Amino acid sequence: MFRRFSGLSKKGLGSLDALSNRPVKQATAAEDKPTVTRRGPQRSEYGDTELESRAVHDVDATLPERIVIKELERRREDFEFQSSSDGGRLYIEGLAVDFIVYSRNPNVIIDVLSDWDKPPLSNENDMAFKQARLESLGYYYGFLWDQEDIYPSRQRLEQKMDEILGRSI
Repeated sequence: MFRRFSGLSKKGLGSLDALSNRPVKQATAAEDKPTVTRRGPQRSEYGDTELESRAVHDVDATLPERIVIKELERRREDFEFQSSSDGGRLYIEGLAVDFIVYSRNPNVIIDVLSDWDKPPLSNENDMAFKQARLESLGYYYGFLWDQEDIYPSRQRLEQKMDEILGRSI
């Protein structure tokens, strides 16, 4: 069911038709480049940066998830990734997960976490419950923090992935 909006706030700014008559600012070449603000560090330029060079580019995902995808592909792991463009999240017993690595026994679940997943925005008990529930179902659960495990260096990510996937260095 579609709903027609009469304004953009509770105070009401009139109809959307009236808003479409407002002048639009045209971008010029002399202006600063736009800031890309996807989840991850703020970047003032488009194109390849050190982090972008570590990520795949043909997947609809956040930067840390794209970096993990490239690392899993480099390791030739058989995995599934939750992507909104491919139909939504992966759910196991109602718990959303980012990656399932099938080439390991037991199967490994990897979640990519950010500042949004830290208290007070998230509950540590929820994470502990999720880990306990997934492990009771026979999965191994591991997680990667974007600022501590993914962004610092390729070597740090490889070390953490070795720990999660059970490989010794």
